[in-house]
Amino acid sequence: MHLDFLEEGQDYEITYYEDTEETHCKTNPEAYRVRKGKVKKGDVVKAIMAPGGGHCMWIKPRI
Repeated sequence: MHLDFLEEGQDYEITYYEDTEETHCKTNPEAYRVRKGKVKKGDVVKAIMAPGGGHCMWIKPRI
């Protein structure tokens, strides 16, 4: 996902809620991890999703 929609010159904190290597919809559906980082306009987020899995991001401006 390209983060071109973010405001130019603003730094953002991002929290990822994402599948792990052990995640699988039938055998381990609740395996996920939470990690944090920093992003800005133009960055690209590459999400890897397990079968039946998902990916969520919470992006907020750094103050």
